[in-house]
Amino acid sequence: MHFQLPAELQNQLLAYDPALKRLIKAQNPPNPKRKSNLYPIGNINDLIPTDIVSAVELQHAVNNINSAQAPDKYFIFYNQVTAELETEPKLKAVLYYTKSTWVALWLPPAKDAFYIFGCAYAIAEKNAHRFSIIYKASRNNENIPSIDISNMTIKQYGRTKFYTHSEIVTVNTVSTYSTNLINPHSTVSYTKFGQRIKNEAINKFQDALKTTVPMWKDVSNIFARVSKDENNYYDNLNANSSIYLDSSLTKMLFNDYPVSATKRIEWVPTTADITTILKYSCTLAHQIIDKPFFQALIKSALNDLIKNANDPENTCRRNIAKPIEKLIQYCSGIAWIISIWDKDVPVDYYQTYSEVLTNIGFTGWRMSTEDITKHWLKNNMPVASMFNLLQKYYDKELTRVDNSIARFDRSFSELGDTLQMINTILKREVELTPPNRWRIDEFHDHIQAEAWKITNPLVDLPQDLFPEPIKVQHQDTKWTFFQPKDTHQLSQWGQAARNCIGASGYAEEVKKRKSFIVLCMYDNKPHFTIQLTLAHGVLNVQQIKGTSNRILTAVEEVTYSEAFKQALEVRSTIK
Repeated sequence: MHFQLPAELQNQLLAYDPALKRLIKAQNPPNPKRKSNLYPIGNINDLIPTDIVSAVELQHAVNNINSAQAPDKYFIFYNQVTAELETEPKLKAVLYYTKSTWVALWLPPAKDAFYIFGCAYAIAEKNAHRFSIIYKASRNNENIPSIDISNMTIKQYGRTKFYTHSEIVTVNTVSTYSTNLINPHSTVSYTKFGQRIKNEAINKFQDALKTTVPMWKDVSNIFARVSKDENNYYDNLNANSSIYLDSSLTKMLFNDYPVSATKRIEWVPTTADITTILKYSCTLAHQIIDKPFFQALIKSALNDLIKNANDPENTCRRNIAKPIEKLIQYCSGIAWIISIWDKDVPVDYYQTYSEVLTNIGFTGWRMSTEDITKHWLKNNMPVASMFNLLQKYYDKELTRVDNSIARFDRSFSELGDTLQMINTILKREVELTPPNRWRIDEFHDHIQAEAWKITNPLVDLPQDLFPEPIKVQHQDTKWTFFQPKDTHQLSQWGQAARNCIGASGYAEEVKKRKSFIVLCMYDNKPHFTIQLTLAHGVLNVQQIKGTSNRILTAVEEVTYSEAFKQALEVRSTIK
């Protein structure tokens, strides 16, 4: 028995009729698959010159970038290296795609090439509205030319039009901000899509570029040394933290602010200019700056400045302005003396003690003396005694192992602490007698004893870490660690160790159990004063000083650490 189904019902039940399915399939062959687009982001195969990368190499890179996932759309080109040379291949170019932009970067093929690096860009016309300008930068309100989309060349790649731009950066065109050309859209390494491109392409190109460009060791910007916009006397002076050519000073030097690029680049300072800078920075030293001996120093420093700026062997930008920095430091020392003794100082003192005044940090907080203390010094201390005290400190500093201290800022901490204590005493309207002799140890101890009388009432202090002194034997030396039992003992220790531990707020921190003060003796003599805090069961050393606030040497730190660990082990057995 057979039943012929209507055509409509046949189609509804087609799943049950394999014969009919095969017939329909034979009568209606499937449409051929559309060929996939091999270049979804464009076949941009001519951004890098062929003398750098061959057409075959570049096409291979374009193919790879088109097929890669977003974070991997980059390609690095290396020079071919023969096996006999046994050297690492060197990067010669980079091609990457990010934010709808193709970016090509390349290095010149030879060391003596006329340019530093080349760059090229291509932005699809449909996305050009997102990037109307590829910014280079601006400085001091001066417009550094940017890459405007409207000025780019339109070029057809396949069916798509692209805005393209190519640029060769030379010594004459390079600026401080030419790194913006390497990373025009500020691709950053901490974003999901920018991480690999920034780290693997952009940074590697910059690393390769650094090996071809003269650079300052102390400046991170690649082009700071080869750019006239950056490597000029104005900017080399202004880059120094001690020399700041602000708007008021700049108006005095150039009669305008901001300084035009032409004036800034072409300016060569004169002795009059340096004198103006020093007078502006150190107002109290005016009467000395105009003296013939100081004008001779300015002339010598200016010659050194020019010599350093043009010395190809000088690799540190900071060295250029160092002669002027030293003069400013010298003026600061003179100004501090003048602020106390005014005109009662023979000028030859400033010449005799020039090295001392240059190499002690008078601008630091320890040497910022209040008027009440200055008045006391002027009435009680001969200026010759102050110079003698400074000279002895400096001579002692030169005998230290680490006598090469940068920036001329040795901090005379004992004198600074002494002056602070004088100020504290005088504010209490207490009469303060001068010491018998103006030697720093006796001066400091005398003032500290007077300060202790008015600032340290007898108060018991907790001894939770060391309830009793702990004695240990280490390296043939008997060490003793203990906590002060009261403020009097703490003050007495400060006098013996010649530091400010007894005349400051340290006792208050101990009372409130915010920190521990541990005193260390060996050979029955005071040696170290330690401040510690406790966090998560770990004792942390906040500061440790030897006598007279001396910093420990590396050997002393190791020896102290080993002895202190022994003391803690002994302490753990005491209940």
